[in-house]
Amino acid sequence: MSNDAARWFRIATCNAFPLREGRVVEIASRQLAIFNLGDRLVAVENRCPHKSGPLADGIVFGTTVVCPLHAW
Repeated sequence: MSNDAARWFRIATCNAFPLREGRVVEIASRQLAIFNLGDRLVAVENRCPHKSGPLADGIVFGTTVVCPLHAW
């Protein structure tokens, strides 16, 4: 693991992330989609692995986000 992978970045307060909505943050030239699941915040790359859709704009069902471009 590189030193960059082990670093923490303060990006916002928890209340900046509405329940079950995605927000995009950019850290070190990478876009991440941050989601508030109610009991925790989670981050994923803001790009659908199937067709590169913006996951932060997707719909959250439980712990799954559905791509807004093609429902994958």
